[in-house]
Amino acid sequence: MGAGAIGGFVGGRMALAGQNVILLDPWAEHVEAIRRDGLRIETPEGIAVAHPRALHLHELHLLRRRDEAAPAFGILAAKLYDTAWAAQLLAGLLPAGVPVLTLQNALVEELVGSICGPQRVLGGVAGQMDVQLLAPGHVKRSRRTGAAPEPVLKVGETTGRATPRAEAIAARLRAAETCVVTTTLWEERWTKMCMNTATTGLSALGGISLKQVLSDPALRPVFLRLCAEALAVGAAMGFTPAKLYGVPAALFPAAHAGEAEAAATIAAALKRQTDSMAEDGISGTLQDLRKGRRTEVDFFNGYIADRGQTLGIPAPTHAAIADRIRAVEAGGNSPGLTGL
Repeated sequence: MGAGAIGGFVGGRMALAGQNVILLDPWAEHVEAIRRDGLRIETPEGIAVAHPRALHLHELHLLRRRDEAAPAFGILAAKLYDTAWAAQLLAGLLPAGVPVLTLQNALVEELVGSICGPQRVLGGVAGQMDVQLLAPGHVKRSRRTGAAPEPVLKVGETTGRATPRAEAIAARLRAAETCVVTTTLWEERWTKMCMNTATTGLSALGGISLKQVLSDPALRPVFLRLCAEALAVGAAMGFTPAKLYGVPAALFPAAHAGEAEAAATIAAALKRQTDSMAEDGISGTLQDLRKGRRTEVDFFNGYIADRGQTLGIPAPTHAAIADRIRAVEAGGNSPGLTGL
């Protein structure tokens, strides 16, 4: 459910591996392009064309025919602001007991569980994907396959248990990228939240690539401040990630406070990250702004700013970025990265 950048890439790669994949999407031109020409999947390694079955939302009733095989699981890959209605459609489409994997950013499992049933929901975390939906029927990944220092996809039960169904789903997803079962889903969720909110807004406001965000020394103080604020808010909520970008998370507030050794360790870790990244990989927020589409800022920087205010943990940098992105969405001018 949702065949955009993440859903299209993962579903397309699974289809290339011979799995029976059905893509459901509200963008009519996208569905028609996949039907007509296949799904073009562009990566640094080359171009492949997958041919998954693609359906418009008004055709979902076709999947309820008696001659249709019951699906093994459903993947929810819709935009965050579309989560509720997309989960409702998916819940009504899938037979009782069929699990639902939330392959989205942010903390959506409780919402999806309230709609689909909490016992059916697993969380999926996609890190270091760098994918874009360039045009109808065309997704592009800017990072080399298998180059990430840790598994790109992680599947976890909300209870923290390792289960056979989690492993079965992870085994399917390995057709798309490296994938493991995690027993620390909520920690993984906040780790991804910290990484997203430290980069996506800077990419959007600066009109620059994710590689530039991570490699530009001039942006490093703002980057470290964003990480430190997100970690502080998360700690107040009970989330304590062990690592960010492959190094201890505690190094980020230390580097923000001026500790040179911590800053050097982080710089080396970010260099390892950028070595596997292409120059043209941009954040989802920048993609949305360029397309004149609603962003997910209320679920990223805006969410951290709001939670911080509620908990008494200041997150002024997140608030400033959220306000500037909202101003651009509303058609106004933004000062970009100046003054952050």
